[in-house]
Amino acid sequence: MPPPARGLRSRTTREVMASHLEHRRTGDLEADLVENYHPEVVVLSAREVFRGHDGVRASAHRLWRAAAEGSYSYGYVLADERMAMLEWAGRNPQFDIRCGIDSYLIEDGWVTAQTIHYRVEDAGLSVAGALLVPPDQVGMHAVDDPARMPGLADGS
Repeated sequence: MPPPARGLRSRTTREVMASHLEHRRTGDLEADLVENYHPEVVVLSAREVFRGHDGVRASAHRLWRAAAEGSYSYGYVLADERMAMLEWAGRNPQFDIRCGIDSYLIEDGWVTAQTIHYRVEDAGLSVAGALLVPPDQVGMHAVDDPARMPGLADGS
């Protein structure tokens, strides 16, 4: 996919990521799209493929609905020549996103592909919902089952 003409020199992966994160910090999605995302970008999430600027908008709005009125923090950004990875977290009074991971393919100064993965959890829970046991089934946890983990329960 050839990049559209933009009249600017090609930016490095680090420059594109710095611009992207600054626009996201200020909530300026439209400036982020124009400056950093190729019009034919492909974004992959755990459940859907998004295409183009409208796809990036739809993906961003889905996340914002999941963590509305919340805050985000960027934990770590790693960048190489054409690839970057962002670790982030988000929280609002109802939901918690403890570890979001986005990866980016950056070509000729444009994000041409992105993957997004995050898990939204109920902020009131201390563990993931899949680990909760109904009150009438409280007892040995599956990973403590001696049949599955010999020696664990008997102290050997």
